[in-house]
Formats: sequence, C-alpha cells, structure tokens
Amino acid sequence: MGRISRGSEWRKWDLHVHTPSSYDYKDKSVTNENLIQGFMENGLSVVAITDHNLIDVARINDLKKISSSVVILPGIELCTERRGSDPIHITCIFSENSNINHIWNEMNSKCDIAKQREEMGREDGEIYCKLDDTAKLVKSLGGLIIIHAGKKSNSIENIKNTLKVNMAEKKDIANHIDIFEVNRKSDELDYKEKVWKSLEREVPIIICSDNHKISEYIVGESCWIKSDANFEGLKQILYEPSERIYLGEGIPEDKRDYLVIDKVKFIDDNFSSNEIFLNPNLNSIIGGKSTGKSLLLWAIANTIDPNEVKKRLEEGKISLSYNINNFEVSWKNGIKNSFARPEQSSQKIIYIPQSYLNRLVDEKEDKTAIDEMIETILLQNFKSNEIFENLKKEQREKLKLINSKISDLCFLYEDSSKQQEKLKLIGEREGIQKEIIKLNYEVSKMQEKLNLEKGNLKEYHLLHTELNSINHKIKLSENDLLELTKLGGLNFLNQISLTNLSEETSKSVELEYSSLSKKFKVEWKEIIDKKINELKKIISIEEANSHILSEKLKPLEELFKESKLLVKKMEKLEFEEENLKSFNHEEKILEKIKISIKKTLEELLDNFVSIYNNYISAKTGILEDHDFKDGMKLDINVNLRLAHFKNNFIDKVLDGRRLSTFNEIDLLNYSYKDSAEFVKQVEILIKGIFSKELPLKKEYNQKDALISLLKDWYLFSYSIDQDGDDLSKMSPGKKSLVLLKLLIKLDTSKCPILLDQPEDDLDNRSIYNDLVKFIRERKIERQIIIVTHNPNLVVSADCEEIIVANQQGEQSKNEQYKIEYISGSLEESFIDDSKQEILYKQGIREHVCDILEGGKKAFEKRRQRYSI
Repeated sequence: MGRISRGSEWRKWDLHVHTPSSYDYKDKSVTNENLIQGFMENGLSVVAITDHNLIDVARINDLKKISSSVVILPGIELCTERRGSDPIHITCIFSENSNINHIWNEMNSKCDIAKQREEMGREDGEIYCKLDDTAKLVKSLGGLIIIHAGKKSNSIENIKNTLKVNMAEKKDIANHIDIFEVNRKSDELDYKEKVWKSLEREVPIIICSDNHKISEYIVGESCWIKSDANFEGLKQILYEPSERIYLGEGIPEDKRDYLVIDKVKFIDDNFSSNEIFLNPNLNSIIGGKSTGKSLLLWAIANTIDPNEVKKRLEEGKISLSYNINNFEVSWKNGIKNSFARPEQSSQKIIYIPQSYLNRLVDEKEDKTAIDEMIETILLQNFKSNEIFENLKKEQREKLKLINSKISDLCFLYEDSSKQQEKLKLIGEREGIQKEIIKLNYEVSKMQEKLNLEKGNLKEYHLLHTELNSINHKIKLSENDLLELTKLGGLNFLNQISLTNLSEETSKSVELEYSSLSKKFKVEWKEIIDKKINELKKIISIEEANSHILSEKLKPLEELFKESKLLVKKMEKLEFEEENLKSFNHEEKILEKIKISIKKTLEELLDNFVSIYNNYISAKTGILEDHDFKDGMKLDINVNLRLAHFKNNFIDKVLDGRRLSTFNEIDLLNYSYKDSAEFVKQVEILIKGIFSKELPLKKEYNQKDALISLLKDWYLFSYSIDQDGDDLSKMSPGKKSLVLLKLLIKLDTSKCPILLDQPEDDLDNRSIYNDLVKFIRERKIERQIIIVTHNPNLVVSADCEEIIVANQQGEQSKNEQYKIEYISGSLEESFIDDSKQEILYKQGIREHVCDILEGGKKAFEKRRQRYSI
C-alpha cells in the first residue's frame, strides 16, 4: 500500500563496464553470476554494460534477471571516424525498460556494424561509425551519448587545439554528446572551468572503470550520482550536473546521523500508518488545499521540539493547532521522538510557520523576534557567547552593587532626617545666637546694678557645679553599698540533686560539693567586704570634700541671696551657650551625612551608567569577532526598553493620579533623547523619591521604588545591511529573505530546517533568483523540509524528495485513510489508469506538474503564450 522511498539518493554508478562479450575481455570464463557478485562487492547500484561494437541482448537480459540489487542498463561502446591521431570512443546508454532487441537491430544496421564486421571477416577489429549520424540515432532511440574526454585514451582531446578549425571541430563534436567521461577527478576542474565556458552550457562529467576483468575491478575515485537507480535518474544529471554528480572515493554530503530525520509516522486512525522516509537533503511537501501538508510539517516540528513551535507561533502571533493522537519521528542515529514521550526530545530544529517572516517584519516592540533571532545566532559563536555570558555576569554584579548602594543611601537619608529632627529639637542657630546676645546684655546690666564682679559669679558657678557633682557621686556610692550588703548574704551555689547517682558516687560528690560550697562562701564574703570598705572610704572622702565646698559657698551664697534673678539669667545663658555648642556639633554630623549622601548617590549613578557602558563594550567585542560575509553586515545599537520602563516603573510604581510634569520631565508622555539624558532624569527621579515630591503608590516605599527605578533597562537591537540596503528600509519580500538567511545560513547547529510555504513571504522574482539559490546551497549541509505551492522550490531547487499529500474527497480518493501521503523523486514518472486512488495512479513528476503547474496542458499553454 503506497510507494515509499527517500527520493534521489547518492549511489555509486559505473556507466562503462565490459563483459566477456567484448572481444578484448581478459577472462572469458567469467559468468554472469560472477559479474553481478563483483558489482555488489564493489558497492555499485547501477551498471551500464558497454561491450565493444555489440549489445549482447541475451546476456543483458540474464544479468537483469539474476540481479536483485544492481540495476543493469544496456549500452554499447563504439569508435567514431578518425578526426585526430586516434579515433574517438563513445558509449551509448539506454533505459533499463527499453526494447533492447529493437535498439540493437537499429544500431547494428544503421551504424554499419554488421557490414564492417562482415568486411573484416572477424569480430575483434575496430568498427567505426559517423558521430553525427550515430548521435541522432541514439537520441531517437531514447539513449544518451558519452564521449571519452580528458586524459582518457581515445579522448576528444586527441584533436589538438593548435588550429582554430580543430577547436571548432571539438566544439561541434561536444554539441552532439550528453556526457564527458574522464579518467580521473583532476580532469573535472579543467572541463568545468574551460570547456563549459566555451560550450556555454554545463555538460555532465563522469568517471567510469572501463573494466575488462571483474576480479580486477579497481576501487578508487568513483562516480556518485544522486538520483533514483534507473535511466530516468541518470537523465537528471543533464539538468543538474554540478549537484547530481560527485567524483571521489567516499559518499558525498554525508551528514551526521543525529542531524538527519530518517522517517516519520502518524499513529492515528485518520492517517496512513505507513512510514514516510525522508531524504537527508531537500524534501518538499506538496498537495492541494487542506490536504495535510502543513499538518505533516507541524507534526514533525512539534514532536521534535514543541518549545520551538510554541515560540515561533507566539513570535509571529500565529494561531495554529492540530488534533493528532500521536506521531513518531525517527532519526538516522536510531533516536525516536513522539507525542507520548516528549521528555525524550532533545534534538534541535528550526521551524518557520506560514507567514511568520512577514509578521516579524511588522513588529514594533522594544525587542523584536528579529533581535532575538540574531542574538540566538550570535550566541552560537564561542567568543560572542562568552561576551554575552560575561555581560550577564557583570550586569548581575552591578545590580547587586546598586541594590547595596540603594540600601546605604536609604539609611543615609534616614540618618539625615533624624539629624534634622535633632536640630529642630535643639532650635534654630540664628534664634539661639540672638538669645545668647540678649542674655549676655541682661546679665551685664544686672551685674552693674548689684556691683558684682565677674570673678565672684564665675567662682560661685564653678563651686556650685562641683558640689552638685560630689553629692551625686556620694548618692551613687551609698546605693552601691546597700546593694553589696544584699549580695553578701546570697548563696549562689544552690542545692543540687544527687538522687540518680549511686550511693557511693553520691557520697563522694556530696562531700566535694560541700567543701567547694564552704570555700566559695568564705571567698565571696572576703570580696564583698573588701568592696564595702572601699565604698565607705570613698563616701567618707567625698563627704569631707562636700563639707569643704559648702563652707566655701556660704559667703558667696550670702552675697547672692538678693540676686536670684541674676542667677537664673546666668543659668539660662549657660544653657543657651551649651545649646549652641550642641547645635554646631549636630550640624557638623548632618554635613558629614550630606557629603556621604552625595558620594553614595554619585557611586550609585556611576554603577547605573556602567550598565550602559558594559553593553557598549560587549557590542564592540561582538562586532570585532563576527563577520556575516556574503554582502551582509551587522550593526548593534544599545537602546532603552522604553515601553518596559514605562510599564514597570512609571505606571507600576508612580501614582498616576497625582502625576504630572516633574522637574521638566513629562512622565505622562515619557521620552528621552539619549542615554546621558536618561541618566540625568534618573538622578532627578531619585531625589524626587527621597524628597517625597514624586508621588508613589501606597504599596511602594522609597527603597522599593529605587530598586524598581535602578534596573537594567537596556537591550541590544540589531540592524542588518544586505549589499548596502538597510533591513529596516527593505521591501517586505527582501526583508523576509534576509531574515530567512539569518535564521538558516548563520545558524551553525546544522539542525534540520522546516519551512511552511516560504514563498508567501516573498515575491516571485526573489523566490527564483534568491530563495532557490539559497536553498540549493543550504541543503548540501543540512536537511530541509518545506511545504510549498511554488514549482521553483521543487523543480528549480532540484528537490531530492517530494511528498504528496491528499485528503479523501469525491474527486480525490484515497486507499483507506482520510489523509494519505506518498513520496518519491522528481524522476519517478508513470501513468497507471488501472488505479482509482489519486496518489497511486501516476508518478511523482506527474503529481508535481498537476499540483504546482496546474497540469501539463496549463503548463504547455503558458509556455506557448510566453513563446518559450
């Protein structure tokens, strides 16, 4: 049920092999079985039997019959008329499905093979044919002509280039043939550089063994052809010589197994249960509208990396979902992913949904998906990734330091506020100074009136102060004496419980404890008695001093009995003078706090500025290290996330009901000119928060508001210049193509790429001139799966495998399921009218023509109208 293949694959071909039917074969005992065994042992998939002057119909049919894995193409090797020092050899190759009898009869008679052999009377001589006539005959029989070239014997190069007429003759001969057969890979470069240019077309160049003894088959530089293993596959090299042929020892384009999706399968009753095998290169999914094309691509992507799918859909604001029970993806290395086991998925893909690129082009956000895309690409570069990581680390450290400085600044402002309150409690400098001047004047006047000397007043004041101090000391000592007397009667060693000890141990411990307790009581009493005696001595001395001072004060008190008002005035004066000293002291503390605030604020702003400077340094390092090449240049700007700043500070933290222009900053319609202006505005906002002039929402205190303000508000925005054209000024189509290149060309992971109708984002000229070329280049190094309605992305891009999708309908029947798929190569061509199911009644080529070109008639009609 269904035809399953991986489309055009690399296989080893040998289009020039002899059998014992050639007169010069070296071992006539070789059997057909020996030949097939030799072909298989040397890894050949397709072999052309090209015996000299003969198509051995019986042998070729037998070889085809006994070969299960090697495709046998019928052919013949002939000599053309002598045009140089030696005759030029050609080989003629025909389809495996051709009528060999008819071909041989035509060649035998019309090339005069039988006639020349009869004239020679033997079979081992050289038989010559006319190149022009033979070429026309072979083409009419559906065959291809290969000519010996390069340093191979009997080559076209036997015609020397010394005369213009000889060069013209070589060019004329080359125009009759389809393929050059050279002897070694080194000849290929000369032919591509010189011969192709002179012929103004690309002619396929192959290497063949020209083997005349299967046991001596030489394994060296081989001919690899990417196609189905049949004649139709061979014909593809005529259209794509550079991409369909590889000359060398190992298989070309050998991608790493863990980067190639091998096959996929629906596990759902609505879908065919057949596995869909994928080609390592370009796979195109085609079909009519709503036939399951995008669904298949989505199922592959979502099974491998659902996060990638979700991310792309969210970035493009695309609504897309399908209801599938289960789906399985098998990688070439044997790893499997499925809906049922999402935890097993660790592989990477790039998935581009339909219209995704166009939607990205329209984004107007602070950081667009385009920026994220470029950043992801940059992160794949080791040095750039290191720069990004260092930038993150530096910014984290800066933010920690900023938060620490915010705490310091808050404490300093709190200290400043408390200090200002202290000063308010003390008074106001000017008022205190005026009060001191007034009191000094009043005291002076009263002294004059009472005829008192300043010395008497000063002595009275000092003696009185000293007496108060001594009396206070006596009072403290008497209190200590009372407390020590109480302590002397206390026993700090409480009775301990010994009930849980044994009798013997209990007695021993009790004895020790009793001895220790007596000793402690004696020593403690000695300490307390000593301290009591010391205090009694101090009290006695200070009482004597108090008595002396009291005696000294008696005459002065008599002197001042009548001047109590003066005393009060002097006490007030003394208080105000002390007040002024306190004010000066506290004001100095406040000044120091203000200096600390200024310094901390400067440090805070310096750290905030360094966040921006770190971006600038990182930008320089990234640009020095990264070269996009191919006419594509990168530039990086460091921008403020304006919308983010508005949402997360202005709207979230500030009280919008009381918000207006603040110090010439319009916070309701916020904007900034450059980073320097933004920093100045931030400084104004900080001061406004601390002064409480800037209204905060009730859930935010000053510290929280500052933490919300002093964040990393910056981001990288990227601009791309393609051949002198800035991305922002490109047409949507060109911009989409550049974005696709960024996604694919600059992604170094080499993971599979899944594209859903990329042509929707591009104009037709861009598709053919740019996208097709781009895909052809990229498919060499990574697997690509595209959904498309555009024939250029299938035919012109030389798609290796085409997957055709169909949903059951009245005019589009399936075999069993609602949605079915078939796959194959572009060279697969047939019509089977016995089939009713649309997928199975014709080949892939016919499906491509019907679906993408509107059918053969529509294609022919357009071709005629274009006069092609």
